[in-house]
Amino acid sequence: MLQVLRAGNRRYCAGKPEHPNQTLDRRSDQAEHQSPFALIHGCVDSRVTPELLFDQGIGDLFVTRTAGAVLDDTLVGSMEFAVSSPYSVPLLVILGHTACGAVTGTLKAMEKEAGNPQLPGEMEDFAAQIAPVARTAGVEGSGSEAVDTVVQANARAVVEQLLERSAIIRKAVEEQRTRVVPAVYDLETGEVSWLEG
Repeated sequence: MLQVLRAGNRRYCAGKPEHPNQTLDRRSDQAEHQSPFALIHGCVDSRVTPELLFDQGIGDLFVTRTAGAVLDDTLVGSMEFAVSSPYSVPLLVILGHTACGAVTGTLKAMEKEAGNPQLPGEMEDFAAQIAPVARTAGVEGSGSEAVDTVVQANARAVVEQLLERSAIIRKAVEEQRTRVVPAVYDLETGEVSWLEG
């Protein structure tokens, strides 16, 4: 299934999308059931639309999104739903992206608050997850290079966190029914870089 996503992203980058599974017949066929082959968990950023950047259609992908692609309990439950019967998706992708606003905001707040970011409202939830990743990555400042370093580190960290938090997903991975793969989308080129696999 990773090959299907790779191929779709190549078409998207080349400006030659095929727009598969986007017909009236496909819509009608999927109205009674769905058959996604992957779940993409990414950022809420409006420029990062998984169905477009992987050139997929109706019923092909489960998609979940949070600022910075961080996790919460409901989200983990949604991923567990995707890997469970009857769907049993064989691939989960944790997709960060360059110039991520959630990462940038966290790093800027860390600069102001001596490493302990304080963001308003519930935004502190994503900052509380991104900040430890940034500290472990050892980045300084909030420039584009620092942001992109943390984006990559965060995608990998979310994979690890997901496997730690979810016995259901961990079991699916151990039984080789599901893979969990980190990746980063480049806003300028449209290319997805796979961080492993």
